[in-house]
Amino acid sequence: MVTAVENKQNKQNKQNKQHYLTLFILLIISVNSYANSTTLRLVVPNFPPYTYLKNGQAAGIGVEKVKKIMAKANINYSIKVVKDYGLAFLLMQTGKADGMFLASRNSERDKIATLTNAIMINRWCWYFKADSTLTPLKRRFKRMAKVGTILKTNTQKWLHKNGYRVAGRPDNARALNKMLLADRISAVFIAEKVFELVIPSDQYYLYHKIIAVEKPFGIYLKKQYIHKNPMIIKQLNNIITTVKPAFKSKHSAFN
Repeated sequence: MVTAVENKQNKQNKQNKQHYLTLFILLIISVNSYANSTTLRLVVPNFPPYTYLKNGQAAGIGVEKVKKIMAKANINYSIKVVKDYGLAFLLMQTGKADGMFLASRNSERDKIATLTNAIMINRWCWYFKADSTLTPLKRRFKRMAKVGTILKTNTQKWLHKNGYRVAGRPDNARALNKMLLADRISAVFIAEKVFELVIPSDQYYLYHKIIAVEKPFGIYLKKQYIHKNPMIIKQLNNIITTVKPAFKSKHSAFN
């Protein structure tokens, strides 16, 4: 037979369980609310057609792809466009940004950040004037060719690392194109879509292209941010697999 004391104790235990359950639910709601209200600060270089500023807003094929990914992940984010990759990295390095895109892997970035799976493929290509007899496959090319690329990009790092003569380093593809056509440089090494964006459709015949390598383009997130959000990379990678791959180059004359 249950005594009055036991009834009182059972009632107290039930109240305690309900109290702890309520606290647990409130804690989960609080954590989720914090995660959803915290803004992921992303920074991008001016690198059309992937990322650039249009009417005061970040735009480009890379920006549109990341917007879709963030929407599916239900992540609050902001995107700031800056001058070049060097400044984008500096802002992430100094804690003024939590991540950057679109980016290919390099050891400097890997020290402070983690790269997601590829959200699109970036093809690095050589461009020559159509009448050029130079080819990067020949040994003398490194010694003779004056190569141009965009300042503070991975293509510039790659050229220096592999011993090429980098004679042109403007901050945009249009300037590189002018340098090539004026014979101030003998070759351009650059991301395919970036260079072909500035070539008028009736001037394809002026160029010869050699595809060098395909590089995955992803989102770098700073390790400090990942430490506070340990599931973020896995979450984004899972979503990236559901997003359609980037479109092919529209300049079929080069393919």
